[in-house]
Amino acid sequence: MPNRNKRAGGSEQEILAKRLGMSLSDFQSLMSPAAPDTPHRIGLPLGVFRRILLRSNTGRTQDGEKRHYAYFSNTKCEYFPCHPGADPENFNCLFCYCPFYVLGSECGGSFSFLPNGFKDCSDCLYPHLKENYDAITCRYAEIVAKMAED
Repeated sequence: MPNRNKRAGGSEQEILAKRLGMSLSDFQSLMSPAAPDTPHRIGLPLGVFRRILLRSNTGRTQDGEKRHYAYFSNTKCEYFPCHPGADPENFNCLFCYCPFYVLGSECGGSFSFLPNGFKDCSDCLYPHLKENYDAITCRYAEIVAKMAED
């Protein structure tokens, strides 16, 4: 019987660790049950990460189930769409306030800095495109780490 945990490109744990940008040993440590002195460990089953991190960017899970939580378009909002030139048919309002803002110049989006030092993201559509949901949520660990620095 073939090993169901082995996929092209590595084991499921190796693939998940790579998607999170961490070593396999760090990933396995993160997945182990939390001890009182190591609250950063989450001890969740692999199935949770499988459903979150190994999804395709089609708006559907790997078994074809639609992911309604990954896209929301508030066409009744008085600011919709809030970015000039945006396609109203592919405008995700789920990340109305960009979670990458805290990453500053490392966000990867199309932005500029205003004279007062604030980021101007009005030319950036990255968090508002349906297909970018997974790429955004996969960077949550990076966002949390940046928030912890400040």
